[in-house]
Amino acid sequence: MQDFDKERLAMVEAIKEPARIKDKRVISALKKVPRHLFVPEREILRAYECSTLPGDGSYEFWSVSDPACVAFMCQ
Repeated sequence: MQDFDKERLAMVEAIKEPARIKDKRVISALKKVPRHLFVPEREILRAYECSTLPGDGSYEFWSVSDPACVAFMCQ
């Protein structure tokens, strides 16, 4: 069984410096949001990769954005 909490925290640590994320509120949100609940079941094992993931196929343009990009925009 996957430890999503551990993977989420590791993802946050991996993107903070390269993406220059300094805002504590953004970092806190990244640590709390369960990204694995927003990806299609077939992509769940990749939920905490630092990359864009394909969507569920219901829309051609739908995807789950790269977490570093989302964090940078929110900051």
